[in-house]
Amino acid sequence: SLRAAVEVTEDVVARKLFQLEIGVYASKDYLEKTAPMAGPGGAGLTWIGTPTKGAPERWMQRSPFPNATLRHEVSDGQMRVRLVNLSVGMSHLPTLFEPVFPNLRRMPGTEVSPGPSLWLRLHSDLRRTVRVRRFVDFLTEEMRALHKAGKHGPLS
Repeated sequence: SLRAAVEVTEDVVARKLFQLEIGVYASKDYLEKTAPMAGPGGAGLTWIGTPTKGAPERWMQRSPFPNATLRHEVSDGQMRVRLVNLSVGMSHLPTLFEPVFPNLRRMPGTEVSPGPSLWLRLHSDLRRTVRVRRFVDFLTEEMRALHKAGKHGPLS
């Protein structure tokens, strides 16, 4: 499995692929139709956040849009991308998604920040299976190429 985490502590074999970079993204349509009508501090905009153990207001207050409303809390990254693509709101997403989802646009006035690392994990019983090792090596190469493409433009 692929997992975004600071560290992996479960009973699995894990390979750290790279550190993710996180940006604030919205759909092209959201930027064209909704964002221009935003008030000070993002009033009128909506966040699609991730479930937090503390008060979500902390990260919202540190964002460029502290007056935006938290509309949804979604733990699944693919679901957050889907909601962003449907123009439901804006969300923190890995920059890795840029070349994969062409409708995503970084919110104006936002910076990219370091995020958790992306880990490739497998059960320890599988680490000696040749076909699994080959797949892990292949997937590692492909994910690193995708990461590099996100930094330097689309893959050719």
